[in-house]
This record gives sequence, structure tokens and C-alpha cells, in this order.
Amino acid sequence: MDVTQTYEVAVAFPYAGRQRHAGESLEVEQRHVTVLLALGKIRRSTAKRPTYKRRDMRPEG
Repeated sequence: MDVTQTYEVAVAFPYAGRQRHAGESLEVEQRHVTVLLALGKIRRSTAKRPTYKRRDMRPEG
């Protein structure tokens, strides 16, 4: 049984029956990881940075 790991899609490509888009999280079987990394299709997932609005952009009230 293959172990799956979560990666981030680097460029759009079809995988497991549907089109994957850049920035999407993707669970990849271990046997496919080295090939997809070498082709530049996926990259290791990074923690998402919070998006804060600047203080002067907040609504009044």
C-alpha cells in the first residue's frame, strides 16, 4: 500500500482523473513524488501566511 503525502501544485496539470491548478493542495502517492518533483509539477507544502489588512483599510465603525 502506498503512503500519500500532501504537496502544493506548482503548475496546472492533470492528475488522478482531473485538472489540478496551481496553489491547490494535492495528496500524492509516494511512488509518484520523485517524478512530479523532478518535472516541477509539485512543490513541498508551505505554511500559509495570514493575510492582514492594513489598519487604514479597515471599515470605520
